[in-house]
Amino acid sequence: MKEFYNFRLFLMTLFVALAGTVSAETVTFTASSDKGAISNSNDAGADGVTKSGITIACSKGTMGNGSDYRIFKNETLTISSTVGNITKVEITATSSNPASGFGSLAGFSTSGNNGTWEGDAESVTLTASGKQVRATQIVVTYTASGSQKTFPNLSFDPTSVTMTIGETFTAPTLNNEHGVAVTYQSTNTDVATVDPSTGAVTVLAVGTTNIEVTSEEDDDYEAGYAFYTLTVNKIDPALAFSEGSVQVTLGDAFTAPTLTNALGMTVSYESTNTGVATVDPTTGAVTIVGAGTTTITATSAEDATHSAGSASYSITVLDAGAHIYWSEDWTGATNETPTAWNSAYTYEGSGTKVYTTQLGAGGDGPELLIAKGGGSLTYDAINVEGQTGTLTFSYKSNRSNLSVTTTTTGVEISSATHSGSTHTYTITLPDAATTLSLTITNSSSSNARIDDIMLVGDYSATNLLDAELAFSEATATVTLGDAFTAPTLSNPNGLPVTYSSSNDAIATVDPQTGEVTPVGVGTATITASSEATDVFRAGSASYELTVESAVPTTSATFWSEDWTGAAADDTPDAVNSAYTYTDGSTSTKIYEATLAGGESPELLVNKSGGSLTYDAISIAGHTGTLTLTYKANNDNLTLTSGTEGASVSKESYSNGVVTWTITIPTTTSTLSLTLANSKGGNTRIDDILLTSEVPNLGAGSFTITAAGYGTYYTDQPFIMPEGAQGAVITEVGTPNGDGIAKATANWKYQAGSIVPACEALLVKGEAKDYAYVYTASTASATADNLLHGSTVAVTPTEPANGLFYMLSYGKGDKAGVLGFYYANATGAAFESQANKCWLALDNNTGSAVRGLVFDFNDDVTGINSVGTTVNGVNVAYDLQGRRVVAPKAGNIYIVNGKKVLVK
Repeated sequence: MKEFYNFRLFLMTLFVALAGTVSAETVTFTASSDKGAISNSNDAGADGVTKSGITIACSKGTMGNGSDYRIFKNETLTISSTVGNITKVEITATSSNPASGFGSLAGFSTSGNNGTWEGDAESVTLTASGKQVRATQIVVTYTASGSQKTFPNLSFDPTSVTMTIGETFTAPTLNNEHGVAVTYQSTNTDVATVDPSTGAVTVLAVGTTNIEVTSEEDDDYEAGYAFYTLTVNKIDPALAFSEGSVQVTLGDAFTAPTLTNALGMTVSYESTNTGVATVDPTTGAVTIVGAGTTTITATSAEDATHSAGSASYSITVLDAGAHIYWSEDWTGATNETPTAWNSAYTYEGSGTKVYTTQLGAGGDGPELLIAKGGGSLTYDAINVEGQTGTLTFSYKSNRSNLSVTTTTTGVEISSATHSGSTHTYTITLPDAATTLSLTITNSSSSNARIDDIMLVGDYSATNLLDAELAFSEATATVTLGDAFTAPTLSNPNGLPVTYSSSNDAIATVDPQTGEVTPVGVGTATITASSEATDVFRAGSASYELTVESAVPTTSATFWSEDWTGAAADDTPDAVNSAYTYTDGSTSTKIYEATLAGGESPELLVNKSGGSLTYDAISIAGHTGTLTLTYKANNDNLTLTSGTEGASVSKESYSNGVVTWTITIPTTTSTLSLTLANSKGGNTRIDDILLTSEVPNLGAGSFTITAAGYGTYYTDQPFIMPEGAQGAVITEVGTPNGDGIAKATANWKYQAGSIVPACEALLVKGEAKDYAYVYTASTASATADNLLHGSTVAVTPTEPANGLFYMLSYGKGDKAGVLGFYYANATGAAFESQANKCWLALDNNTGSAVRGLVFDFNDDVTGINSVGTTVNGVNVAYDLQGRRVVAPKAGNIYIVNGKKVLVK
C-alpha cells in the first residue's frame, strides 16, 4: 500500500515538473533545531523529520537528540520530496562517524567527514553499511515547478507515538493550516485501523504501523501527504520485590521480600547459588543452606500482550558472628556522582556517576558507572572497628578486569575470584586496624558498571557489635507528685538491661523494669546499661530527667562577695578567713580599682597560677543546679569543685559577666569551689554571686529591735531576708572575776542563704520587721549550738540543773552592754516567748558564768577581752567610728567623745 502512495506522489511530482517552469530550491535540516521524535539510543527506531515538502527518515536510529542525526549500522537514510525532484543531497557528518559509512551509491561521493549525492530523483536512499553515521546537517536541493498552486503543508505533531496495548490512545494533532480535505490510512491494519475521514485510530495488536494522511491536488492546492509512526508495545508485567537486597544470619528465620505481581502473571523462581539458598520454583519460598550471596529471580514468560517480566533480590547469608563493614547498592541514588550520594566517597573520571537504569552490573538499578581509562571509586575511611584477620570484599560488575587497591599500611589484597558477575577478594588486615581505605579502578578502554558492594568479616574479641541501645527522648520533665511515663528504650538486639539513676534524691528507678519514681526537685540522669557479650560491646543509653517543684520558687543566695570594706593589698583570707588562695607570678590580692566592672575594691587573681578557693560554702543540703556569676575583665578563670559528685560547666561570658552552672547530684551541706587563673594575663573579679531557685512554701517574719539584734526560732527552713544576718553560738570562754565570759558568734547565715529548720539564731540588722519565705531543705540545725528556741512560749527544762540566759542589756558595770544574762538571779529557767531563743549551759560549764558578751567582727557589741579595761569605758569606738566592745592595749579609741589610749 505504501509503495502505491509513493508511486502516486511520484506521478504528482512529475506532473508539476512538466506543467510549470523549473527552479532550484534548497531545504536545510540542522540536527540541533530540526528534530525527530527519538532522542535516546535505548529507544532507537524508525524516525524522521519533514520540512517544506522534504522528508529525511531513518529505518532505525535517533533524529531527536539535538546534536546529530544517527543512522545505525546496516540501516537506511531516505530523503524524499513531494515538491520536486531531488538533484543534490549534502551531508555534514562527525569525524568519529563520517558520511563514508554510507558506502557506495551511484552519484554519491565523500570528502573528509562529509558526503554528497547528485542526480535527479524523487527520493534517495543511503545505507549505513560500513558503520553508524552521525550527520549534523543535511542540505537538500530540489527542482521546483513554477506552478502557483499552494502546498497544503500537512504535518503531525508528534511524528512518532509509543503506547502499551490496552492503554487509551490519543492520536497526534494534524496540522492542516489550509483546511484541505484529507483521507487517513494505516499501513498495517493488523496493528491498528484508522477511520479514513476522522483519523480516529483503533489499536488491535502489538506492532508498528504508519498512520498516513493525504489530500488530493485541485485547482488551488498541490497534493499533500504526512504520516506518524505508531508503535504498540506489550504490557510490562512490572514485577518487583519489596526489597532489592537482604541479609540474614545463618540459622535465623528468613522471610522473603514480597513480590508485586499486579497483573497476576504466572511466575517461576530460581536461585543463582543453591549452595547459599534454594527457592521453590512455584511459590518462591526460600531455604537458607549456607553462608554467602545468591540472587533470587522471579520471571514471567512473554505472551501475545505481555512482555517477559523479571525481578530479583540478593540474599547475603552471614555466618553467626559475621559483620558487614561496607554495603552499597545505590538504592535511592538518581543520576549523581558518588560524592553527591555519600560525602565519604571520592572518585575519578568525568563520566563516573550513578545511573538509575540497570545496564549490566548484575544487580538491580541504580548502579555505578566507573569511567573507562582510569575512573575510580574510593572509600577512604571504612570503619573496621579494630578487626584483626581477614575480610571478604565483593561486588557485581560487567567487567572482570577492575583493580582493587588500598593506601592503608600493612593491608594485603588477594587476586579476585569470579563467579558470574560477582567478583570477590580476600583482604588481610594488620593487627587491630581501625579504618581501611579501598579504591576500585577501571583502567580498561570500556566503561564498567558495579553494584552490590559488600565488605564482610567475622567478629573478633576486639571487634564487637554496638549494643544499639537508645531512648526515644533525650530529656524529660515531670512535676513532683505527678505520674511519670519514661521515654521508651529501643533495644533491637534484645540484650539484658539494668537501669540506674545518677541521683536517688531526685528520682529512683527500678533496675529491672526502668520504672522511675520522682522523689525530689532537681535533675537526675536515668541510664540503661547492658554488659558486653561475645558478640556485643557493653552498651548504654540515658536521658536527663528534670523534676520540677509543684510550688512556686524563689532565689536563694549561698555566696555573695563584693569585697566591701576590704583594704588595698588585703589578701582574700584577710577579707574572709574561710577563703584560701594561691599567688601566681605575683600576688593575688585586693586592689582599689574598677577594672572588673563593679565598684571598688576588687580582687586580682594573678596570672600563671593565681587562685581563690571557698572551701565550705553552706548550701544547706541543696540538690540540683546552682548558678555562679561574677564580673571580670576577661574570661581567663577556670572553675573546679572539690565536692564529690559536683560538676561545673561554663554557660557564657557576656558583657563582662561570667556565668557557670554547678550541678550537685547528692545532698551535701557544703560546697567547695576554686577559681584559678592559668593564663598569661591577670584577672580582676568582683560581685561574686552563687544562687539557686528553691521552693517558696509560704511566708513568715521576725523583728529586730532598736538594739539592732534579736533572737529567732522556727521549725521550718527559710531564706534569710535581705538586710539581715543570723548566727549560732558554739563556744563560751573563761569568765573573768565578775563572771562575764566571751561567747563566740558564728554569722553563718547571710542574706539569701537557707536556714535549716529548728536553727536557734541570734539575728542582727536594722531595727524593723523582716519578711522571709519558707523553703525546702534537708540540712540539719547546728548540733553544738548553745542557743535553743521554741515556736510556743515555754519554760525550758533541759539541761537538768542547767543555767539559762536571755538576750538583754547588762546591769551595773555592764549597763548598756548587750549580751546574754541571767533572767533570774540564780540562772534558773525562765519562760521564753514563742519564736524566741535562750542560751543554756550545763551547771558544770556555767557555774561561774553569770553573763556572756559576744563579738560580731567589725560590729562589736560586747567585749573581746574580759581582762583589765580602761576605767569607766563601757562604750568605745575606733578611729573609723566603729563600735568596739573589746578595746586592745596600745590602741587609741574614742570614749565619751575623747581619744583614749588603752594601756
